[in-house]
Amino acid sequence: MPRRFIFLSAGFVLLAATGLAQQPQNDSDEPSPQSSGYTEIVTADQPVAWWRFEDDQGATELVGGTLLPRQTAGGIKLLKAGPRRDKFPLFDSRNQAAAFEKPGSLRYDDPGEQSPFDFAAGDAITLEAWISPTKISSGQQVYIIGKGRTGNKGFPSDNHNWALRLVGKERGCHISFLFRDAKNRPDEQLDYHRWTSDAGFSAGSGWHHIAVSYEFGRGDSLRGYIDGRPTKGTWDLGGKSDAAPVVDDDQIWIGSASGGAASNSLLGGVDEVAIYRTALPAERIAARWKVNLPKAYVNNAPLPQRQVLVEVLEGMPDEWKWDFIAPTPSERFTQRECQRNTTRTA
Repeated sequence: MPRRFIFLSAGFVLLAATGLAQQPQNDSDEPSPQSSGYTEIVTADQPVAWWRFEDDQGATELVGGTLLPRQTAGGIKLLKAGPRRDKFPLFDSRNQAAAFEKPGSLRYDDPGEQSPFDFAAGDAITLEAWISPTKISSGQQVYIIGKGRTGNKGFPSDNHNWALRLVGKERGCHISFLFRDAKNRPDEQLDYHRWTSDAGFSAGSGWHHIAVSYEFGRGDSLRGYIDGRPTKGTWDLGGKSDAAPVVDDDQIWIGSASGGAASNSLLGGVDEVAIYRTALPAERIAARWKVNLPKAYVNNAPLPQRQVLVEVLEGMPDEWKWDFIAPTPSERFTQRECQRNTTRTA
């Protein structure tokens, strides 16, 4: 439920009294990436697959050509609004995205053995996406993109080469990386290896950039990022492992897994999903996050002496951060300031 806050001050709300000056993140002495744009940043890092969602088919730009989905299942709408220039200056003002309004998935065939989607021991991977989840339950594991674990005939049920997911945790969305080791023993959960981030963000809080990088065979190589910033995490299933991953020619799915199970299905927006066969350095991930933060709310209305302005602002997020737009006060009034009781008792 939305929280109700009352801010008291002499002439301005307490939110403004903090004196925090909001500036776009990632300011530095380096040249701004805004001049080149998001497309140029990603292109320079040479993804092997890139879903831009600028068409009405969900095509991916793949090394050597274009890959269309074999199947689109569930409530997916393309050509919906993605992160755009008004808040994210690296993007076009008409940037498009995919919206998963009901459980569904985009399903792509693996081109075959040793394809750009196949990762074995010694291979490095970076997975990234822009996401705007609208809802997630505590403990729920939902998919951004993954290879295997589709439930397709002819493949083991737990054949996960790799996956980028979200986990519902502590009333927020945390990023997760998951793979299945090459043993892939039936009904053996510890053959999965899952890393979950410490940092997270609230569902319904708009667009966020997430990324993970990993070198298979080096369990300590996992790096996670949210909104351009590194986050620590924990291997909370199967433990950190140097094991090789299971590799086969099962499909790549965006938005779901496990045959389309609702518990594994994302609800919300997805854009700019990309896969790299390198572990992108932190500074390259940071370059993707450029944001115009809203100005702090300030009320400069004059007040009579010894009066206090009371304003009621409704709809504040449960996870209160400084990057939200303050709502218009639903109620406003003045009252006399409180007098301190100086009466002494024996």
